[in-house]
Amino acid sequence: MAFREVSRRRLLQSALASGTAATLAACGATPTPQVIKEVVTQVVEKEVTKIVEGTPQVVVETVVVESTVVVEKEVEITAAVQPVTLTLWHHWGGTREPLLAAAFEDFAARNPGVTVEPTLIPWDSKEQTILTAVAAGEAPDVLMLNASEMPPYALNQAIMPVDDLIAEAGIAADEVYESDWAVTQFEGKIWGLPHTVGEAAQLLFFNTQHFEEAGLDPAAPPASWTDLRQATEALIGKQGEDIQRLGLLIGASGWTWLNFLAENEAAWLSGDAREVQMDNPDAAEALQFIVDLTDAQGGAEQVAGFVSAGGESDPFYSGRTAMAYSGVWNYFLLKTNAPELRYGSAVAPNNKGQFHEANYGPHLWTLPATGQHIPEAWKLAMWMSRDDGGCQFLVAQLRPSPWKACNEGSALSQLAGYWSVVEAALTSARPEPRTPVFNQFLSIWDEMLDKATRHESDAAATITWAAAEMTTANDEFWQSQG
Repeated sequence: MAFREVSRRRLLQSALASGTAATLAACGATPTPQVIKEVVTQVVEKEVTKIVEGTPQVVVETVVVESTVVVEKEVEITAAVQPVTLTLWHHWGGTREPLLAAAFEDFAARNPGVTVEPTLIPWDSKEQTILTAVAAGEAPDVLMLNASEMPPYALNQAIMPVDDLIAEAGIAADEVYESDWAVTQFEGKIWGLPHTVGEAAQLLFFNTQHFEEAGLDPAAPPASWTDLRQATEALIGKQGEDIQRLGLLIGASGWTWLNFLAENEAAWLSGDAREVQMDNPDAAEALQFIVDLTDAQGGAEQVAGFVSAGGESDPFYSGRTAMAYSGVWNYFLLKTNAPELRYGSAVAPNNKGQFHEANYGPHLWTLPATGQHIPEAWKLAMWMSRDDGGCQFLVAQLRPSPWKACNEGSALSQLAGYWSVVEAALTSARPEPRTPVFNQFLSIWDEMLDKATRHESDAAATITWAAAEMTTANDEFWQSQG
């Protein structure tokens, strides 16, 4: 006997598949092979004996057997593209916002059905805004955090570790500058993709005209702490006791303090963040150097009065200070705010060892743990860091990327005469240990610098006081964690 199979649903499935494929092809979806199960009925042709006109006869008759047979087969099916809206919070206002918008449009064009909904969170309100959203379970799909802010969110599982996603994407550690990769990590895990470099945050900018007037060579900027102090003293301009031109704007704060520690190879915290180690001679020497630079220009009160009297956002732009510490972002700001200024730049002078600054604060794209669209959010995080979106966003600002491939052969090396300085800074920054109480340390360091530069206590005693305050804050935190 002969057998043949006919599908009950084949025509219906074919019609649906054709219609769906046509619709999704227009959306840019890609068909993928899949194994499906198909329900069929079995139609059997067989010989039977029947009574025909009173006489038994053998006839052939088709009999439909009402049974269900399941057949598995591989077919190409295009999965339906569900529209996804990704929310992303960032802090890039001003001229950077349209650069971000362009990157998001490119991402959406490459990922049909996915829309990016960015929200600008101002710098001065970001901490409260983010904490409130996280507590309410209303964090965005992608969140921009500075590496200094990351540890508390990681400890409280408000953001996801991304080690597995990095492994699946085939991302290698050596794609990123060493110190930038190191500071994405906390408690043995990686918590985001670096979006900006953390290095080149303390470069020395100098007015070349002022150098020439003081008999200094702009082609040989200060390379050591001794050089820097001598240049500061040569460049200071005074009329009697009144400052007419500042030799060096240090901008001493908790953030800059980290750089001076690195430049003198001074320890301040153990690698596991449990032990404060800042009460040491190298740290005291770094603080004394800041005091000496301040005293050489008239003292803390006179320097502060001179800076505030100008009323401008940056006295280096107006030519009222000959040298200033600032970061790699300053090239773009100088081009925008002081296009006629003749200036040079160099890595920050150091006193001992190989490091010219500290690396604590690259910005990261992180994934909040409450996200509903993790695969799409991860693609967006990669686009805005490792891929073209992040690369082009930074190149447009004359800023390097933490991803080496973005910088290799980019317009930066051809268009920016300062690239050799930035490149040197990218490989001479010390990665600093992560701590959840970093903001408390910053406050202690601000007070420490104020005490020392105003001579309320000497450098060594002030370091001892600050280390004790740090230890109290650190111990209280870790004890609260059990």
